Amino acid sequence: MPPPTENDEGEEERASLRELLAQPNAISLSDVERAYADYLEHAFPSLFLSRTSFLFYLARHNILKEASGGGDLVKDLLSIERCILRSSPHLTTNYLFLGDYVDRGRWGFEVFLYLAVAKLLNRDRVFLLRGNHEFRLTQEKYKFKEELLLKYGSTYGLKFWDLVNYVCDRLPVCAVVGGALFAAHGGIPFSLTDLGTINQQTPRVLPEPDRVAPWVWQMLWNDPMDWARFLEAAQLQKVVPSAANYTYMYLFNAKRGTAYVFNDYAAAAFLKANRLQAIIRAHEVPEELGVRFNFPGRLCTTVFSCSHYTNRMNNECSVLLVGGEGRIRVLRIDTRLNKPAMM
Repeated sequence: MPPPTENDEGEEERASLRELLAQPNAISLSDVERAYADYLEHAFPSLFLSRTSFLFYLARHNILKEASGGGDLVKDLLSIERCILRSSPHLTTNYLFLGDYVDRGRWGFEVFLYLAVAKLLNRDRVFLLRGNHEFRLTQEKYKFKEELLLKYGSTYGLKFWDLVNYVCDRLPVCAVVGGALFAAHGGIPFSLTDLGTINQQTPRVLPEPDRVAPWVWQMLWNDPMDWARFLEAAQLQKVVPSAANYTYMYLFNAKRGTAYVFNDYAAAAFLKANRLQAIIRAHEVPEELGVRFNFPGRLCTTVFSCSHYTNRMNNECSVLLVGGEGRIRVLRIDTRLNKPAMM
């Protein structure tokens, strides 16, 4: 199956990466890096083998963020570190990342390593969810695999790619925060909506979630849509919204070419059935402030923590602080000096 479509500037990004690596100071694999590669081969698997269930529950006081490799997330991570990770590496708050650690940028592997080390140092404080780019077909299209091959050659490039995806296949896809918030990269699923059943029926290892567990694929790719645009989409798809087949709540996601869009009726029904208050997700770039409240009553919030996304946008980034009783505060991160990575 070909990977779903997004706004594809992949060829331009690949040309920029090749130009970077053709410079005299291009990255090469030293003896130290080869030793580090061998170490990673043994350290990476141990990071996630202790996970005993698909869906996990986190206590209060969490920081939630999208961590896309597009733009220059290396600088954004350092900005976030200065603002909210001051006690690193000894963290006292839980940090939940919402996926998309690779692709669409120059430093996808470095971003992934940064987060993997943070997890290694703080196993009970740092949590990584899977995004729609933690998936082999997507990475082959949006250049993460090519990034590794260009940087490290075929032997170690493929080894690093296999190691990263070994971890990605085992990443959880959703979390419940503080007993009140549902967190996932894309959104709520259509084909299976009870979290208890999802937890029981989802395999722990998922190289191909689109084929084995469609509800997981939907949580990676689904998008919220306000009611007015939902009705327009239904008209374009020649669908009359009906309670009989849930088309009054979900429609095919034509923009992505896969999965579904969901409206506020779907969000409210999902939250009521699972006794939760709100949905936190990423997957889309809010136009300005790094955060968007998708539905009335803040039923769904989109957060994005990567500035200058795809190196063409001037978007800011934010993170969310979750306090007692599921209260959410938006923390904007000053990234005005973080230039796009592909300039």
